[in-house]
Amino acid sequence: MEKQTKKKSSFSHDKFFKDFYSDPKLSQELLQLIFSKKELKIYHLEKLKVEKDTFEDKRADLVLSLPFKDFPKIRLRIFIVLEHKSAYDKNLYDQLLDYQYFLRKFLIQQKGYVQPIVPVLFYHGKEPFKWKRSLQEEDFKSFFSKIPRELRKSMLNYEPRVINTKDSGIRKGAKKLRWYGVIKLLD
Repeated sequence: MEKQTKKKSSFSHDKFFKDFYSDPKLSQELLQLIFSKKELKIYHLEKLKVEKDTFEDKRADLVLSLPFKDFPKIRLRIFIVLEHKSAYDKNLYDQLLDYQYFLRKFLIQQKGYVQPIVPVLFYHGKEPFKWKRSLQEEDFKSFFSKIPRELRKSMLNYEPRVINTKDSGIRKGAKKLRWYGVIKLLD
């Protein structure tokens, strides 16, 4: 009985996601969930490469490079931080912000420039999705609408990309994709 418990606890969602999305075709499918069609139109998605970047304390879950359609010699590197939750966590935005800050600082110190860092939440909870869509909305809740728009511009804010695995549109579309197994794993 102890061996089963020990074996089960050694399973790592993080490692699984990293290994799973090391396949460029699966990473393309992930980008199709994360980005809008309009956003994807500017890249040569079929020329996507999965990079092998590691960092001192926190590893980006996925580092992808894509050439721009209009500038094919320029490859944009996108650092994706995947987080998965099955229940509301009041610290989610702080956790994602910490990841972004660390990667940003590393890029500036080591590379001399910044590239996009995209936080992505896989939500697979039984309860309806409870987070507000942006950091400001989550922080200020019902008071958010009372803050003047001009003041909001000077306040810390970001909006992670959310993949709600319980969303019927995602579930229906995912049946055609190879990553459908991830949804089943998270159920």
